[in-house]
Amino acid sequence: MNGIKAKITRLLVHNPEQGRSTVNVFVPEITPLELQNLGHLFVLTEIDAKSDINKKVVQLVESELKNHYYGSDKINVELAFEDALQKTNNKLHELIASGEKDWVDVFNCIVGVHKGSELHIAQLGGMHAFFIQKTKIVDIVDQAGEAGGKVNPLKIFSNVISGNVKENDSLLFCNNSLLDYISQEKIRRIITENSPEDAVRTIQSLLGDSSNGASFIAIILGIKSVEAVVSVSEDAQATSVLLNRAQRTTPEHSMDGLIDQERSTSELLTPSIWPNISKGIKSLTGKVRNRISKRELTEDTEEKSEVTRKIKNRKPERQGFLATVLSYTILAGKRIFELAVLGIRGIGGLFRKKETIRGRIRTLPHNTNKGTARFLVRLKNMSNPRKAILGIAVLLIVIFAFNIVNLGKREDQKQLREGYEQALVQAEEKTSEAEAALIYENEEDSRVLLSEAKTLVQSVPDEEKDFQSKKTELLQLIQNQLDKVNHIVKITGPNQVADLATAGGGLSPAGLVLIGDTLYSYESADNSILSASLEDQSVAIESAGAIDGNLLKGIPLTTNLFLLYTSADNFYEYNIADASFTKRSVESANVDKTIKDFNTYLGRIYTLDTKNNQIFRHEKSANDWGSGTAWITDDSLDVTNANSIAVDGSVYVAKNNGEVWKLFAGGKDEDFKTSTIDPAFSNPTKIHAAPDLDNVYVLDPNNKRIVVLNENGGLVNQYFSDSFDNLKDFTVSESNNAIYLLNGNNIYKIDLEG
Repeated sequence: MNGIKAKITRLLVHNPEQGRSTVNVFVPEITPLELQNLGHLFVLTEIDAKSDINKKVVQLVESELKNHYYGSDKINVELAFEDALQKTNNKLHELIASGEKDWVDVFNCIVGVHKGSELHIAQLGGMHAFFIQKTKIVDIVDQAGEAGGKVNPLKIFSNVISGNVKENDSLLFCNNSLLDYISQEKIRRIITENSPEDAVRTIQSLLGDSSNGASFIAIILGIKSVEAVVSVSEDAQATSVLLNRAQRTTPEHSMDGLIDQERSTSELLTPSIWPNISKGIKSLTGKVRNRISKRELTEDTEEKSEVTRKIKNRKPERQGFLATVLSYTILAGKRIFELAVLGIRGIGGLFRKKETIRGRIRTLPHNTNKGTARFLVRLKNMSNPRKAILGIAVLLIVIFAFNIVNLGKREDQKQLREGYEQALVQAEEKTSEAEAALIYENEEDSRVLLSEAKTLVQSVPDEEKDFQSKKTELLQLIQNQLDKVNHIVKITGPNQVADLATAGGGLSPAGLVLIGDTLYSYESADNSILSASLEDQSVAIESAGAIDGNLLKGIPLTTNLFLLYTSADNFYEYNIADASFTKRSVESANVDKTIKDFNTYLGRIYTLDTKNNQIFRHEKSANDWGSGTAWITDDSLDVTNANSIAVDGSVYVAKNNGEVWKLFAGGKDEDFKTSTIDPAFSNPTKIHAAPDLDNVYVLDPNNKRIVVLNENGGLVNQYFSDSFDNLKDFTVSESNNAIYLLNGNNIYKIDLEG
């Protein structure tokens, strides 16, 4: 039989005597015909309380679901599943109505069916369903927004999540406790790097030292082709069951069928002999401490005695070598510390008065207290064996102190490394979550998650060489996903249309105009007009006319004319046919003005006057344009910091603070909201829109890019290149599916995407 089937592997770690909850994993025995028609049913249940009713509830849920699902008259898997859930709801409602309802608020369950590529699940409470695929782990329930809801007693199972799976996918269904002990990322690695049976064994071994009160339940679905499914050995049946074989499998019962497994796993949860060892160590330490205390008490008594000399001359009591070393270690440590303090004080005093230095040096050995003096005398009169023991004690102190310092450093380094490792694991988890968010086209959440992941990765210092490979790999993965979220199209080698420098030396082209199949550039220094053919990429100087001021800005008017504005506040019409300039009038009511930009629409000219915080509209009058009328009617709008305008019926404004506005009928169009753009605009210099264009284009030289927005402000694409190091102007031909950019003396072409 062709197709895909699931290998179902179960995990149940539960100590019935010490467990705080009632749990079970249920995969019913089915006939080959039931398998063929309706696939597999599975149930994971956890009731977070200990009560006699719990077992009854679990058995009721499992028997009702099995009987009604496989006994359904509906052939469709989803309909049969919903029918079984509804009838189970009715039975549970009867139980609640009879007064048995304490279990409802602590009831956690996940029910699922799988057949072929179909998967349907119903979940409530603290249960999880993870979709796992190579580097990705996604909580299906979380993504569907069904997690954490309060149980409705009238409708226990109320929502069904449906989806499709394919070969080599894996799914994990588990309770909350499992995630408290093993991270999602570790689970992903275990499941992707092992067979379902080995994954269960690995997880079970990791839970061996877990808390006695916790219970762990899980099911792993390994989706394989029919040919890829193999049998499971009999000794693995306790924790893993293969249900997609043609023959019947070992029968399973609701709760009692797993008692053997519970007993076998209870050994893993029984306390080890470590507490006894710990007690022994503490006892030994206490004895040593008491012995040392007694020795110190004896020494203090000796110092206070009036017969000190006699006691010194008395032969020492016999004692063990270790006790002697320890006692002298403590005593020597105290005396060395006292001497060090006094020595530092004495040396410090040498610098108080210069004339007393010589005297202080002579008296320094006598500036000690009586106890220290007695110690020095005793040290001098000490027998050679005792001096040897004292020397060993001092050496041990030095070694011990050195080791303590190094141990502290190693412990700090270990904690730091563990912190770095955890940061990388969390970053990997957030990256997987971001990728899952993209599946649901949730770009904003994905962007936030990736930003958090990037911060976590960057918190790992470059000096930590052991993490550099993983850090580099994660940063690259995060950047690739950020590029996808931010619609960045990276252009490594832009297509060069023309090099204007070939027309002559010393040129400084300022702008670009597209008319027909020819690009025209205007030059500021000597007001030359240059042409670049799109057909043969040839460059020529068309004209160098005598005009007032320097050419600053140009726009196309007709197929033969374009209009230019100069630094002398003059407008000139350039005729392509005879390469001539003709001065034109664009009148203004304001003598004191600053025309930052201008554009045309339906024969009218629109000028951006930042000095007067206004956009003026000029009507055509013969070959000139009359005095402008104020177009902005909303006095609250501020365009004094605007750089550029474009007109297609609406007026688009690009401001030097990065804002992009859409204005209509003299006011701001509030429906136009620019998407989150990363990086944000940095002083965009030109905006371009036209009646024949579907999108709005913004030039952002500081970020080496052209940003494309749709008519509502949504981000379409960002075209970025390191070669865009001197962007001056651009023009667009959507009919040619191209953007043409003036970068220094070069004209580049970008092919539009999407």
